[in-house]
Amino acid sequence: MIWDASLSGFGLDVWPSGRKSWILFYRVAGQQRRMTIGTADKMPPTQAVAAVHAALAQINRGIDPLAVRRGDRSPERLAAQRVTVSDVAARYLASLAARGSAKWAGEAERIYKTQLGPTLGARLVRDIAIKDARALHESLGKTPISANRAKAVLSAIMARAIEHGERPRELLNPAGAVEDYPETERDRYLTDDEWPRIAKAIRTLRKELRDIPKWDTRVRQLDALIMLALTGARLRSVLPRKWSDVDWKEHAIAVNPAHKGVSRIHMGAAAEAHLRGLLDARDDANEFIFPGQQRRIGKRKARYAKDTRPERAPSPVSSLGPTWKRLSELAELEGFTLHDWRRTFATVAGDVGVSDHMIGGLLGHRVPGVRRRYARRTDDALLEAAHKVAAEVAKHLELRVTRTRTNVPLPVKRKVR
Repeated sequence: MIWDASLSGFGLDVWPSGRKSWILFYRVAGQQRRMTIGTADKMPPTQAVAAVHAALAQINRGIDPLAVRRGDRSPERLAAQRVTVSDVAARYLASLAARGSAKWAGEAERIYKTQLGPTLGARLVRDIAIKDARALHESLGKTPISANRAKAVLSAIMARAIEHGERPRELLNPAGAVEDYPETERDRYLTDDEWPRIAKAIRTLRKELRDIPKWDTRVRQLDALIMLALTGARLRSVLPRKWSDVDWKEHAIAVNPAHKGVSRIHMGAAAEAHLRGLLDARDDANEFIFPGQQRRIGKRKARYAKDTRPERAPSPVSSLGPTWKRLSELAELEGFTLHDWRRTFATVAGDVGVSDHMIGGLLGHRVPGVRRRYARRTDDALLEAAHKVAAEVAKHLELRVTRTRTNVPLPVKRKVR
C-alpha cells in the first residue's frame, strides 16, 4: 500500500503480480469502507485524484459513493431505468380514479389516450426532455385550455416517475419549464334580447314534443333544462336526483353523494312549483325525477314479435344534448352552453339585489377568505334569495309557475301502480 500524503485514505494498492489499483478508504455512518477507483494502467494519477475529490464531495454530503455505484447495477435500479411513460401513466390514472374526482379521473384518462399516449407513451420516462413537453403543448395551441390540461397530466406523470426513482431528480420535471397558455374566463349569459327568444323557443318545443312516444325522453330533458335555469345548479347535481331526495318541508333537494361540495339545492317558489307540476303529471312510479329511457336486457327480438325480455333497472336521463341543440336552434343562441345557465342565474341574482356572498351560496361556491368558518349562510336567507331569483327567471322565461311559496300545495299521497 502506497498512501498519498495530501489526500487521507487515498493510495495505490500494489500486488505481487504487478497489478496496481487506485483505492480509497473512508467512513460513512461510522463504518469504514474501501472503494476501488480504477487500475493504474488505465487511469493516470491526475484522473484518479479527480475521481477521489468527486467521491469525497459525496461523502461530505452524507452520500456513500460505493452504495451509489452498486445501486446503479442493482436489478431494481436497472428495471427502473427501463420504465416507460405508459407504465407510469397506468399507475397514476389508477390512483387518480381511486382517490380523486371521478370527473377529472375520466378526463385525465381521455387526455392521455388521445394526446399523450400516441406520441410519448412508448418512450422511457428518463428520456423525456423539455423540448418534448413543449412540442406537445404547442401542437395543441389552437385549443389553449386543452393544451394546458394535457401539460398538467404530463407533469403529474413525470412527478410520479421522479418520486418512485424511475427518473433522476437532477433531470427535473420537463413540463415545469413550459409556460401555460393564458385562459380567458367565460362571461356568457343571456342578454335582454335573448330572453324572449328562448322563452318562445321553449313554448315551440313543447308543441313539437306534444305527441312523441312515451319512450322518448326529450320532454324530461326539457323539464330538466328549466330546472337548471330556475336553480342555477350544476347538471350532474340535478339529473340523477330521485323523488326521495326532495325535501318539501325544507324546500330543498338533497345531493347525495355531494357533487363538488354541494349537498343540497335550494328551491325558490317557482322551482318548487315546476317540480310539483312534474310530480302531478307523472303516470308511473319511477323513482327518478327525470327518468331515462326504459331498456330491456338481452338481444332485440324479431320484428313484430312480443318482447318478453326483462327490463333493466330504471335510470335517469343521461344527457340533455338533443333537446339543448334543438332549443338553441329555435332561439338562435350562439356560443351559449348548458353551464352558462349558472352564469345567467348569477347575473339575474345580482340584478334583483342578492349579494355576492349569497349568490355563492346558491351556486354552491365555498366561502372565500381565512375567516370563512365564521361567514355562515343560513338556510332561511338562502331560500329567500332562491325565491327571488327563481321568480325573476320564471318571469323572463314566461313560465306559469310564479306562485309564491305559501301558495305551493302540500305534497299528497299518490297510489303507486
